[in-house]
Amino acid sequence: MTTNEMITYDQMVEMGIATAEELNLARNLVAGTWEDVLNAVMYVRTGYRTFEQWMEAEMEEEWFLKSLLTKITKYDNITIERS
Repeated sequence: MTTNEMITYDQMVEMGIATAEELNLARNLVAGTWEDVLNAVMYVRTGYRTFEQWMEAEMEEEWFLKSLLTKITKYDNITIERS
């Protein structure tokens, strides 16, 4: 396993995408490299082809939510008078 594969493996476990046992089982079931196995598990669990693709989507979503929260907070201070 390469350094990048070990990092991806650890991050997938830490973020709850898969357990170490699930990844090791997948490795025994799938013929291919660790990269192939990790990408296959990522796709099945998240719909994203790679861990990097998933992280980019998570970052975009986080940015969107922060932006939305900022706008809500900004408008929360405005009082609208109704007649």
